[in-house]
Amino acid sequence: MAHGLETEFVKTFLDLTEAELDQFIRLFRSTGKKVQVNILENGNRELEILEDADESIVFMFQRKDDHFLGAGPCTLSSQKMANTMRKAIAVFKGDAVVRRVYNGFAMIYEYSRGSVVRIGEERDGKVKLIYEYKETRILMDLEKLFFYDGAEREIELVTRDIDSLLDLRNSPGKESQYDEIDEVLMKLSERLYALESL
Repeated sequence: MAHGLETEFVKTFLDLTEAELDQFIRLFRSTGKKVQVNILENGNRELEILEDADESIVFMFQRKDDHFLGAGPCTLSSQKMANTMRKAIAVFKGDAVVRRVYNGFAMIYEYSRGSVVRIGEERDGKVKLIYEYKETRILMDLEKLFFYDGAEREIELVTRDIDSLLDLRNSPGKESQYDEIDEVLMKLSERLYALESL
């Protein structure tokens, strides 16, 4: 069996609550690693995870409301560190692109919400698909639903703007602004039509 030379977390994204961030820290500490936590301005967190004197990784987590968003790349040569990081991606439903480098080739794993959705083998600059989650269509449908929900929200806002402009147009003494109001109403009506056809 080929032994990996290093593991590159090309892209990593985690969205954690404060309790989950504490669990993330405990996960690494439970494997004997030293984790240094620095609290920065705005409540942001910087985690430095030390494997030994030669290897450490730094994760930045930005505080957003009551969540901590962590994103970024890192390269690990320790198998133990790589396994712990993959476990963290799975446990905390993270997204990641992980490239496991071997002699002469690399395996690329794509994670979505903690699960592997695609595996490819990279050799001589070309990637051959090895595995793809068959329900990827469900993920695409969920993305469409998300964007549809965004369109629904925009429809509400545009409708509210149209109602306000109609009220303004119908109020006494606004006759001099009819052309201007009608022009904006026409643009909003076109936008509303486009959104409703999505």
